[in-house]
Amino acid sequence: MNCAIYIDADNISYKHANEIITKASNSNVIIKKIYADWSSEQMKNWVVKAKEYGFQGVQCFGNLKKQTSDIYMITDIINDIYNNEFIEMIILATADIDFTHLCHLIKEKNKKLVLFIPHKSSISYLSDDIVITKKKKLKNNHMENHFENHLKNHMDNHLKNHMDNHLKNHMDNHLKNHMENDMENSLENDMENSLENDMENSLENDMENHYENIVTSTIVQDNLLIYLITAMQNRMTIFISQFKSYLRKIIPKEYNLDFKNMENVLIKYPKHFGMVKKGKKIKIFALFHLLEHSKEELEKYPDKFKEKYKEIFSVYNYKKLINKI
Repeated sequence: MNCAIYIDADNISYKHANEIITKASNSNVIIKKIYADWSSEQMKNWVVKAKEYGFQGVQCFGNLKKQTSDIYMITDIINDIYNNEFIEMIILATADIDFTHLCHLIKEKNKKLVLFIPHKSSISYLSDDIVITKKKKLKNNHMENHFENHLKNHMDNHLKNHMDNHLKNHMDNHLKNHMENDMENSLENDMENSLENDMENSLENDMENHYENIVTSTIVQDNLLIYLITAMQNRMTIFISQFKSYLRKIIPKEYNLDFKNMENVLIKYPKHFGMVKKGKKIKIFALFHLLEHSKEELEKYPDKFKEKYKEIFSVYNYKKLINKI
């Protein structure tokens, strides 16, 4: 069974990493994404675990009002569900507050759902398997108390109205910005409204048609980069033949990629991929790993990063490459 794993590292402890991976031990894991503000010192333990298990780290810059990891997760998972026909099971590890509508959608698409959540809630009955984790204290104490007091009986109806409207009318390059603004306003002002009733009435009727209509839209094209990065299988280098072989397994048919001229696809992402010809073979270099760090950091600690990414810098000039990214 093909499995996709999504972890909200802001709200799930790194101590559960082994357990999450074990749940997928009998599956073919085709997507592994973990979401957090990686600039935070609190994420250092998750950084180790994410690299150990080959997760694709998604940077979610935080703010004082609302953690943004759930916004990125919702957007990515919905896109993956509609664009990747290979996904059969989804493992979702989160604090679960904002994910009721998403769990309904996952089940509508006939996917097996495994949840790692801090406590039983209204989404528990939607899962095929559930693991209750030890609750991690949220960054905002007031919101944590608010969540616990109102979760079961008052699941944010206003939030769902806003999300539905934006998912129907703004599925373009600004989707995440719109969703973040509405989710911030909704969570802070309207946490006492009912979430589930509106979800079933609105998303069930409109979400599927809208996502199918944008399969070849700008959003999907932007998401091509996600599949290209995933096809590197967390390696620093890979021969293009191996890369194409893995990419064929995960990329939706709607992309219509020219696999015979994959170089022309990768060359459009010069900050993410490099290519070097070795005889008749072409080797791809995962330059996107460097984007995890600021240019200032790369300039300040050259020896550290030359060692960390020695496969890349055995071929590329350090100063020229960091100036390029």
